[in-house]
Amino acid sequence: MIWVPRRDDIAENKDAPGVTNLLEQADKREPYTWFPMPIYTLTEVPCKDCDGKGYFLPCRSCKGSGYIGKNDRDCPVCDTLGKKPTLLAKHKDATACEDCNGTGRGIPEGYGIIEFEKIQIGLDGRFLELIKDLPNIQIGVATKADGATPVRFKFDGGEGLLMPLRI
Repeated sequence: MIWVPRRDDIAENKDAPGVTNLLEQADKREPYTWFPMPIYTLTEVPCKDCDGKGYFLPCRSCKGSGYIGKNDRDCPVCDTLGKKPTLLAKHKDATACEDCNGTGRGIPEGYGIIEFEKIQIGLDGRFLELIKDLPNIQIGVATKADGATPVRFKFDGGEGLLMPLRI
């Protein structure tokens, strides 16, 4: 979750969720010690949807329906998906995988760990990647972090909360 002050030139959205309440609750939990963004390493993994191939072709056995025969039995070749992963990106019937946009690369896996007085907090690498370039970002660590409490972060122009990973 990221919060930034509303700009004067943009009308208030009456249906927007009450983000300030979440930040106020986080402030009541504990004083924070602030650290610069941690150094972390992410491991690139093959896309789980297309098995790292990036594209799909219609299944030949079921002709893309996912079912075969008069009784519409599940297609054992494509497992009812109607398509099979392929590296043949230029084939006329190939479609790009929606999860990886044809790259074959999945969401990076990994986490950053911040240590403070023997407290370790794991943060999902996907979310660290989304916020890592915010200006002057700092991560706030509560001295009694329990692994389930959102982790505070702040940056020039806003603040937010990250859900930690149990490590």
